[in-house]
Amino acid sequence: MNTFLLIWLAVIFAVLAFVYRFFTNPFFLARVLRFFLRMRYKLVMDGFDEVMRAERLLIMPNHPAYIDPILLFEEIYARGRKVSPMTDEQFFANPVFRQVLGMSDAVMVPDLMKHRSEAAVRQAASLVQISVNALEEGRSLVFYPSGHVTLDGRETLGARRLAYETVCAINDSPENSPLRQVRLFLLRTRGLETSRWAKSRTRVLNKRGAVNQDALPWSFSNPGLLSRRLVRMHFEDMTDQLQEWARTYDKSDFNKQLEAWYNQDN
Repeated sequence: MNTFLLIWLAVIFAVLAFVYRFFTNPFFLARVLRFFLRMRYKLVMDGFDEVMRAERLLIMPNHPAYIDPILLFEEIYARGRKVSPMTDEQFFANPVFRQVLGMSDAVMVPDLMKHRSEAAVRQAASLVQISVNALEEGRSLVFYPSGHVTLDGRETLGARRLAYETVCAINDSPENSPLRQVRLFLLRTRGLETSRWAKSRTRVLNKRGAVNQDALPWSFSNPGLLSRRLVRMHFEDMTDQLQEWARTYDKSDFNKQLEAWYNQDN
């Protein structure tokens, strides 16, 4: 066996080992993603150390673009921390996404736009219990109170119930319940409102630069080849405040308080 063949076999085995680890180890996957995403995004993480110190946590972010969940999870997992996302069932239909979501212990939620049956409505109504059970088991969660990417750069919760009822369930739990140990964090992300990954991009961008605003850094069609988009993620422990809102307000006013927090300085 000549040297050339040995080199090729070594390369093939190395590639196979990389692919295997990439799709079986979520922490390795996150570090690889972070390496490439850092070429395009410069992240400023306010309050992130406090998040990492919390033993049990629930993060409720705003949702300015399709890319912000990826930026959030790659930062958490790259530090060796596992957090379970509550994810729409449509993403589980894709085998690649399903593998990645399986590695992160994602919680599947029904797509009511697809299934308009009584069973689907009952399942949606049980989402609060799903989130509460996961937190009682000691898992940390992330879910988006609005449930969708913002259309105009401003967060709108409408009649969504998951955030309000989850906090109410924590308030109503016994003093010795594991739920009482959960820290509730809100996350406000800024800097992606004009990204090509945002639905609001065409409304707030001027015509110049709208096409290649978020082109990949190795795309030679991008005039800002070496520029990086500044993205600020502000985490805040709002446990006491959220519990007070849930005791004081009904669902509608609770959601308005969340909207005001997400949209401040927008």
